[in-house]
Amino acid sequence: MIRFGWKRRSDGEPMAKVTAAWLLTREDMAGLLLAKRSPFTHDELTEMTKAKVEQAIRDQLWDNAGQRHFWSDNYSEGYQHEVTQGEAWEWAMQQVRKL
Repeated sequence: MIRFGWKRRSDGEPMAKVTAAWLLTREDMAGLLLAKRSPFTHDELTEMTKAKVEQAIRDQLWDNAGQRHFWSDNYSEGYQHEVTQGEAWEWAMQQVRKL
């Protein structure tokens, strides 16, 4: 949802105060976190603080909110040393549960 609030400068020029609000499910937030972090190795699946999880989600909303649905395209299941799509999803859901 995007809201516009109109104001005027002292010289009469109109200005807009724009506010954006997002309604996200936990799955949406997990997708945004994965799109931002993109963990490929098991070492990158570290515990995050609540503040860092929130910041990563905010950053991804600012950068490219639509990416939350396409993060899984980054994972191929053919490499043993890399994180699988399922492991990445479980990690992200665990981080989002902190919120």
